[in-house]
Amino acid sequence: MIAIILFVFSAAAVADDMAGKLLYVEGKASVISSGQVAEAHKGSPVKNGDTVRTDAGAKAKIYLVNNAVLDLSGGSEILIGSDHGQEQGIDLKLGRIRAMIGKQKKNSGVRIRTNSAIMRVRGPEV
Repeated sequence: MIAIILFVFSAAAVADDMAGKLLYVEGKASVISSGQVAEAHKGSPVKNGDTVRTDAGAKAKIYLVNNAVLDLSGGSEILIGSDHGQEQGIDLKLGRIRAMIGKQKKNSGVRIRTNSAIMRVRGPEV
C-alpha cells in the first residue's frame, strides 16, 4: 500500500516538472537536465529547469504543454522553467527563437526573457 502511494506521488511530481517535448531536431542539439548532457532527438522530453542548446547550423522545435511551440535557430540556448503559478518561463541565453503561442488557460501564460527585453502572454485567450 505504501509503495503504491509513493508511486502516485512520484508520478505527480514528474508530471509537474514536464514542460514539453522536442518535435523536430535537425543537426546537433542537446538537452541538459540536472547537469547531465543528452543528445536531443525528436520526442525527447523537456522538463522545467532543463537547458536546450542547438549547435551552429542546427534547428529544433519544442512543444510546450501550455500550448506553445518554440523554434530554436542554430547556435541558440534556452533555459526552460516555470515562473509564477501556471506561467511557463523561457530564458533565451544565446541565439534566436520564434514562439507560436496558442490559447492559454485562465491564469496561465508564457514569459520569454532575453538580456534586453521581456515578452509575456497571459490567458484566458490569445
